Amino acid sequence: MARPPRARQTHRPVGSRHSKATNLSSHLRTAAILLLADARDDMERFTALSVARLAFRHREKERSRKFGVRGPYNQVKSEDFFEIILRLSSIRWFKSWLRMDRDAFWHLHDLVKDDPVFVSAGKKPQRPSWLQLAVFLCRMGNESAVKTASFASVSEGAVFLYTERVCTALRNIRNQHIYWPEDDERERFSDAMSEWGFPGCLGSGDGTYIRLEKRPSQNGYAYWCRKKMYAVSYFPRYGFGP
Repeated sequence: MARPPRARQTHRPVGSRHSKATNLSSHLRTAAILLLADARDDMERFTALSVARLAFRHREKERSRKFGVRGPYNQVKSEDFFEIILRLSSIRWFKSWLRMDRDAFWHLHDLVKDDPVFVSAGKKPQRPSWLQLAVFLCRMGNESAVKTASFASVSEGAVFLYTERVCTALRNIRNQHIYWPEDDERERFSDAMSEWGFPGCLGSGDGTYIRLEKRPSQNGYAYWCRKKMYAVSYFPRYGFGP
C-alpha cells in the first residue's frame, strides 16, 4: 500500500530557534528599560545597565550568527555602484533599490533637504542629505543594514544614524502633507473617487497587523498573512470635522 505524500510545511514554526532568540533579546532590552526607570540608587542603575549590555551583546551575537562577524570598522568599499544606481541606472534598477522612481526621489529630497537635522552640530560636516535619504529608502525597502551599508559605501552604524535623521525630517513636514482636506479639496477628491465607482469617498488607507501569539483554534488558516505570521488586521477610523 502506497504511503500518502507528506504535507509540505509552508511556514516556519512559531517556536523556531530564530524567534526564540529574537524574543530573548527583546525581553532583555525591555527588562533593562524597566529596571532603569525604577532605579533608586547607583547599584540598581548599575544592574539595569548590565542587563542592557547583555541585551546588546546577545543581539550582536545573533546578527553575527546570521551574517558573520562584523569585522574592523574600516571596510574596503567602492562608491561606483551607488553612483551608478543613483544617477545612471535604468528606472527598473533604481526602483529595485530605492522603491521609487528618480523624479520622486529628488522631489522628496527637495522637501526635506533644508531640515536642521542635516546640519552638523560639530566641526565635521555631515554626508550629503541626498545620500542619507537614499540610505533611509534602501533600509526601509526591506534591505538589511549590511546590504544597505555596502550599497551606499557607508558604515553599518551610519545606516541607523541616517535612518533616524530622515525619520525626524519626515516627521517635521508631516502636518504639511497629512491633514483633513478643506471643503474644496474634499469635493475634488470625492469627484475623483466617484469616477472609480466610490461616490462620497475621500480616499482609502491600509491597516496594520497585530501579531497573534499562536494559531487560532478555529479557522486558523485564515489568520496567516503575507508577513508569514498569524495576525489580525487593524484599521482605526477617526472622525474629522463637524
